[in-house]
Amino acid sequence: MMNCILKKKTKMMIMTMIFCLLLTNASSSRITEKKDEDPKPKPWPEQFHSVLVMNNTKKNELQVTDLWYDWPNGRNLNLIQNQLGKLLYDLEWNNGTSYYYTLDATSECRTLLFEVGILRPNWLEGATYLGQKHMDGFLCNVWEKVDFIWYYEDVVTRRPVYWLFYTGLYAHVITFEEGVVLEDSRWQAPVYCFNKKAVEEEEEEQQETAGYPHQFLRDAIITEKKAEDPKPKPWPEQFHSVLVINNTKKNELQVTDLWYDWPNGRNLNLIQKQLGKLLYDVEWNNGTSYYYTTSECRTVLFEVGILRPNWLEGATYLGQKHMDGFLCNVWQKVDFLWYYEDVVTRRPVYWLFYTGRAVHVITFEEGAVLEDLQWQAPVYCFNKKEEEEEQQQQQQQIDGYPHQFLRDIMPLAFT
Repeated sequence: MMNCILKKKTKMMIMTMIFCLLLTNASSSRITEKKDEDPKPKPWPEQFHSVLVMNNTKKNELQVTDLWYDWPNGRNLNLIQNQLGKLLYDLEWNNGTSYYYTLDATSECRTLLFEVGILRPNWLEGATYLGQKHMDGFLCNVWEKVDFIWYYEDVVTRRPVYWLFYTGLYAHVITFEEGVVLEDSRWQAPVYCFNKKAVEEEEEEQQETAGYPHQFLRDAIITEKKAEDPKPKPWPEQFHSVLVINNTKKNELQVTDLWYDWPNGRNLNLIQKQLGKLLYDVEWNNGTSYYYTTSECRTVLFEVGILRPNWLEGATYLGQKHMDGFLCNVWQKVDFLWYYEDVVTRRPVYWLFYTGRAVHVITFEEGAVLEDLQWQAPVYCFNKKEEEEEQQQQQQQIDGYPHQFLRDIMPLAFT
């Protein structure tokens, strides 16, 4: 009897061990299969338009780039707006020719010859999968390409979110519009690109172009100590500015077109959140603001109007500090805002809110005015009933929706 029981137990143990071994092998097979089926980066569409916020951490340079990619026609165009610098056009062709030029009064142009053309749509083939990681608030698949670039793609939409070069240059993808094509007339380099006697050799031209078109790292400026602290320059009564805004606490990134028009009592923000909808924020000096997209609209009433040009009066001077490659005078306004102004040009460079929201000023065009037609809120903003009270609108509808820029500093204008 005992031998029989022992035999049964031994048999059960052996069967259990075999079962466990089979499970282990099956698990190993699944892991192997999963490893063999790592996700692949989605090839680029053959034609697209993208807005990129790029930061060269080693050179301390910030820029916003409009990228137009057109593989069927063998061409690629970058409109590169360096922070408070010139707008540079980088036109690349698949025959290896590239033109770097401006369209302003300087009429600058450099021609380069490369051995290769533009990137092919499947240029990420063969990249090594590294796993998943959160970036800019998106869960991304991440790949590495020959120790040169790290590429982040949104797991859900498969749109590119971010990429990092080994040089320290990184790009945040703000918009990605598949199938969008730029009209042919915009692809023509200006005539002065062809007025040179001969095209310079590639190596020589690359040396000339190193760091082109604008160097932001400035030599230290020695300033004499003055009896009175410097004052921030009042804002011009009308201007246009492109801003890169990063909410570090919420991990949100956006590019905003700001149109300021004090004489007409109005302010307009075109807010492009990263891979999100374009939001219009029209603000009037009577306290009315309209926040709308192509199909939605929210109306809010505030007790104050738009910022006045001298809203920084009374700010406390903190001294000088380098920011984004510029030597700046820095002021603090009632423990709410830190404002950086370029010592040389006196243009705003950067400001930081106590909430962690950081604003980098990419362009600042004094006197620029937007045509009146662009200030009109759409008709569906006026189809709502009027019984909504101001406080209810502010608290329930617009609280944090989706981004407030100048309204955040409204109280400062009256401090």
